[in-house]
Amino acid sequence: MPLTVENAKQLIDDFMLRDATFMLVNYNEPQVDKIYILDSSFNPPQNAHLSMCKLVPKDAQLLLLLSVKNADKKAVPASFAERLVMMEAMALDLQEARPIIGLCKHALFADKAEAIHNSLHTASQSYLLGFDTLVRLLDPKYYEPQGIEQALGHFFASTKVMCVARPDVSSGLSEQEEYMRSIAKGDMKGIPAQWASRITFATLRNGGEGVSSTAVRKAIKEKNDELVKSLVPPAVYQVLKELRPY
Repeated sequence: MPLTVENAKQLIDDFMLRDATFMLVNYNEPQVDKIYILDSSFNPPQNAHLSMCKLVPKDAQLLLLLSVKNADKKAVPASFAERLVMMEAMALDLQEARPIIGLCKHALFADKAEAIHNSLHTASQSYLLGFDTLVRLLDPKYYEPQGIEQALGHFFASTKVMCVARPDVSSGLSEQEEYMRSIAKGDMKGIPAQWASRITFATLRNGGEGVSSTAVRKAIKEKNDELVKSLVPPAVYQVLKELRPY
């Protein structure tokens, strides 16, 4: 039975009262030992999210992860419950990836990875990250005072990252590629060069240009319905029309 906002809110409220820091929403255990994780605010889910998810290999399974605590962002509309309903709607277009949906209380990737491993006991985790998120992951300010190498050492020893670059972002595709080369050459202060072997680089050439959750919210505010329809998966568009969370 599809999630309702009321059911989703009850799930989140119950989760926040528990000691557990990770929970599957749809209670479907992973069917394979390799999972790819898209961790986003999903505010709302849009076609760039969808395109990233379609990069998941056929021998892996997709986990859509919503963090109910975030180091940088407050919970602003849509509510977490409304986002869960929209995530479930997007999952309808991703059945080949056998999507599962999870909640997490951690803000930092290393903590999320450990919580997921302790809960699901999967042998392999890979994170689908946009370039800007990779830059934040490797930003030393989040790991003071212990330092980034100590904080992320275990993460990169056990976890992989697929950085999905977009040619339309402000940094430009060539700058994104140069950033990756700098890691491999050991030119990034505090970042071991061997971490580059745990990061793969893919380019989102279809379905990502000009698409962002910010663009969707702006189109909704401007009442540009045709643009909204072009930016989000059809099932998410229907939820937006029904719930009107923005």
